[in-house]
Amino acid sequence: MQPSIERFSPTSGPVGTSIRIELSGVGWPIYENAPYFLYDNKPLGYVCGLTDDDGGGIVELELPAAGEPGWHFIDAYPTIFRMQQDNPEFELNAHLSYLDNHPMRPVPAFHFAFEVTE
Repeated sequence: MQPSIERFSPTSGPVGTSIRIELSGVGWPIYENAPYFLYDNKPLGYVCGLTDDDGGGIVELELPAAGEPGWHFIDAYPTIFRMQQDNPEFELNAHLSYLDNHPMRPVPAFHFAFEVTE
């Protein structure tokens, strides 16, 4: 089962409009369970998934619309661990080249467009 978009609404509105994104079918490994979100190519961070009553994973994100009037883009990429050897710190980062070289199995990315109105 691959993750899929359950909800993306609304698709337009003024600055401050609450945008809701819900993905379902996320898996349990951290790279499947924690998609990394970007807004207009600026990192927002990752969101951890939850398990619903049917055993499927769900990721929900709610964010305010920002920016000048026009189209803005929200992307969700699979994550990948980045670890520093000297001082072990684990962090998750967007794996932007996931299509070509993800170390596990193929995991989709998601791309959304929101129009900020005046």
